[in-house]
Amino acid sequence: MAIILTAVLFAAPAAAQTRVVFTDPPNSSTAARDAIVEFINSAQNTLDVAIYTLTYGITGGRLTDIAGALQAARSRGVALRLVTDVNEETGTQFTILDILSDGVANGVINRGVVRSGNPGGIMHNKFMVADGWRVLTGSTNFTSAGCLSQENNVLILEGQGIAAAYTAEFEEMWNGIYGNRGQPTFPNSFFTNDGVPVEMRFGPDDDLTGRITTAIYSANRSVYFLVNVFSDGTRAYEIAEALKWAAAQGIDVRGVFDEDNQSSAQWNNLVNVPGISLGDYIGGLNAMHNKLMIVDAGTPQAKVFVGSNNWSNAADLTNDENVAILSSEWWSNHYYDYFRRLYVERSSNANGTQPVRRYGDLDGDGALTQADYAIALALASTGNPASPYQLIVGDVEPYPGMGGHIFGDGRIDAADARWIGETLGIVTGDDRIGESLLKPPGSPVSLAPCTVTAVFGQAFYIQQDDRSAGIRVETSGAVPARGQRVAVRGILKALSGGTGERYVEAQAVSVQPDPGVIPAPLTLRAVWLGGASPPGGYTRSVTGGQGLYNTGLRVRCAGRVTGWGPLSFWLDDGSGYWDGYSGFSGVKVSSGFLTRPTVGSFVTVDGISTMEYVNGQNVRVLRPSVQTDIRVLVSP
Repeated sequence: MAIILTAVLFAAPAAAQTRVVFTDPPNSSTAARDAIVEFINSAQNTLDVAIYTLTYGITGGRLTDIAGALQAARSRGVALRLVTDVNEETGTQFTILDILSDGVANGVINRGVVRSGNPGGIMHNKFMVADGWRVLTGSTNFTSAGCLSQENNVLILEGQGIAAAYTAEFEEMWNGIYGNRGQPTFPNSFFTNDGVPVEMRFGPDDDLTGRITTAIYSANRSVYFLVNVFSDGTRAYEIAEALKWAAAQGIDVRGVFDEDNQSSAQWNNLVNVPGISLGDYIGGLNAMHNKLMIVDAGTPQAKVFVGSNNWSNAADLTNDENVAILSSEWWSNHYYDYFRRLYVERSSNANGTQPVRRYGDLDGDGALTQADYAIALALASTGNPASPYQLIVGDVEPYPGMGGHIFGDGRIDAADARWIGETLGIVTGDDRIGESLLKPPGSPVSLAPCTVTAVFGQAFYIQQDDRSAGIRVETSGAVPARGQRVAVRGILKALSGGTGERYVEAQAVSVQPDPGVIPAPLTLRAVWLGGASPPGGYTRSVTGGQGLYNTGLRVRCAGRVTGWGPLSFWLDDGSGYWDGYSGFSGVKVSSGFLTRPTVGSFVTVDGISTMEYVNGQNVRVLRPSVQTDIRVLVSP
């Protein structure tokens, strides 16, 4: 099974309004564009737009896509106001704004609809406010590249308080106030309509770098980031020093950015720092356009920073920027999985062209092997916590995810081990033997790993570790050894020749990497061997069987040897059992070519509880497989 991570509009559970969408360039997703257009189309009365670049789209003098949606909003009576960067009113963008502002391309922009500013920096925002209660923000410019070929995110928030904060920022720019006014945003913290705590901050007034470094210094477990520009400015170095400090405290620090895009100095500054792991985005220059950070993902104190600001002096000191800070464990899981996708699938070492990490590579050696499967099994069986790296690459199931996750559930469990095994071509079923015995002949089964308890030629027996059930397996391929753990996929059948003993005709047998231990035998009286047939009518047992069905299980009987037959002997445990045909008291032990104990000896025999068809009846048989299964206690 392959991991398929589609970029879809993702909403929180239970009538939530907070939504997130990610671009997905390798898969040609239009989800970001569609979310932006949908947001514009939803506006009924007012729509304020602060956008750095708007070139999507125009064809033959007609506005299309995002620009077309804005024009359609005006046409249906929505009061549209748009601010952009003064230096972006050129070329295609000028033409779009010209048409958008007054309906025709007359070379004049109607300033009652479109305004621009910030000649000392850039108006770098990418947000919209609709009808005074809905906000769209994130890193996505309204361009074809921003929506389709760059890695970007779109965040949609609903709530009047949140919208009021963004509207206040918009009003300043609309009225020609750009850059640093020295007036921090207040009030700045609200709840969305679906209960997500959000803090809104705007640059340069709100010291965005200070907010970022404070969060890093407060981290308890992890700091993950995706940044388009991580420059060599003094404020960017403040962030770098905070990341170094966090790594030195044992915080897991990982990031992805473009090593060639104004960020080479910080790459060189951080790439060899112990405890910091970086990925160079391999999608091309400027393609990794996100500006987001997740602190303590998957914990109650998690925070997600989402917005327009790069990590640079300009973004902090002169540009008009915005950041939404979500305090949400649920949403931190969602953004964390997006980070995982880029960190694992789409980043490399500096200037690399292929990913250096892969899902399931739990030991970090760059390859997916049985060693990784063994680690996953151990983590799943013991419940021990996985390392942060192991969670990043190994928590792949379920898909879709749980608890806000796009995929996975925040742990390494049996489902993840199964995914790794299946990827390696290992049989990793989850059927139990006891439940399979209730199925009719011809049913396909894929048995979860069990221990091999006995081998007889091309047949062997396996049983559950809890000793609840065992079954015969027949294979034409390599036969596993006693004590190995195997998973078996095949078809349920019944032995011909009378007994009808159930077995699996194996199509695939996978030896597991974890060492098995042969379960201790169940000690039974001879009259209890075989047991009663299980319900369902598909599985036969011994004639007159009583108690729990135990055919196929490794059991132990003790008693006196009463006689010998061809490749066999009889064992009387004093329970009064007699098979009705042999002339000896006790149960038959089918010893094959093993050395038989002398008649009159007192012995214990470990073996498989099975049966033979004699005179129209299934009679009890105990079948040892190795000499040590027969132990003489007292010789005659």
